[in-house]
Amino acid sequence: MSTATTNNTTSASPRGEGGGGGRGGGGTLLVRRPPPNLASGQITHISTPAPSSISHTLALAQWQAYISLFATATPPWQIIEVPPAPTCADSVFVEDILVSLPRGTILVTSPGAESRRPELDGIEEFLRAHLGGDVKRVVRIEGEARLDGGDLLKVGRTVYVGRSSRTNDLGRAQLRALLKELDMDLVEVPVTKALHLKSAVTALPDGTVIGYEPIVDDPSIFPSFLAVPEVSRVQSSPVQSRLLPSRQALTHSLPPPPRRRTGQEHGVAVVVLSPSHLVMSSDAPRTTQILRQRGYRVETVDISQFEALEGCVTCLSVRIRT
Repeated sequence: MSTATTNNTTSASPRGEGGGGGRGGGGTLLVRRPPPNLASGQITHISTPAPSSISHTLALAQWQAYISLFATATPPWQIIEVPPAPTCADSVFVEDILVSLPRGTILVTSPGAESRRPELDGIEEFLRAHLGGDVKRVVRIEGEARLDGGDLLKVGRTVYVGRSSRTNDLGRAQLRALLKELDMDLVEVPVTKALHLKSAVTALPDGTVIGYEPIVDDPSIFPSFLAVPEVSRVQSSPVQSRLLPSRQALTHSLPPPPRRRTGQEHGVAVVVLSPSHLVMSSDAPRTTQILRQRGYRVETVDISQFEALEGCVTCLSVRIRT
């Protein structure tokens, strides 16, 4: 694992995101423009409309709408666009190649899919040039180690790491060594029913992990787990929302939409704008209602073009929290 230090002076303050990250809202948002060949992106665990039906024009409009939620938030986020990778179909999913960690650390991953590794070209130089003096170092996964950022879920001082098809033992070992330096714990989580860990679970600002239980291998790993009922318009049988392991079950009377099963449940993915403010897919209305009933302000955004390629609201950006 290689390390490079930075000496620039513009401001940004990376922190662990889990449980909402910083005490307030705002920060720096890294995004990457959808490439013209987006429709050629890899599909591993889902069954959705053919990629040939994906519109680059619509995808670009949805991407811009997603960014605007952060730019207009209170406080607003600083938006930094990573240089595009026009020949890399999956490059818009920038969270898979960059991870923000405490103490000004940015981790450059080594994607499990060989076709995604060219996305890393020039990325370290860009980070050092644009993210400023608060980025103390850039660390890179090396050798035969493989690690996708979508397999990392930060909750407080714990990083849950997926044992998925995209992250191997060497990748987890290099990450474990880095987290030890940062006084953080690593907990491995089996992932056999989804592409990444964060395709199955994400976390609320209070540290509660939320997920669609049929694609979560072992919910008992998480101290506080909220099972959400859904979905997308293309998924299977409904389940009740309930808290695990020891809280009273919650039931909801919203009628279930007709669905067939896929490996991507859009109700599980939340991005934290601030401790009380969340972003979710517009394709998860029942989960949105549940979270609003829990007191959160929830913004929704249509990202259907990215969901058709196993994307979600988390993987379209890297959040560096102030």
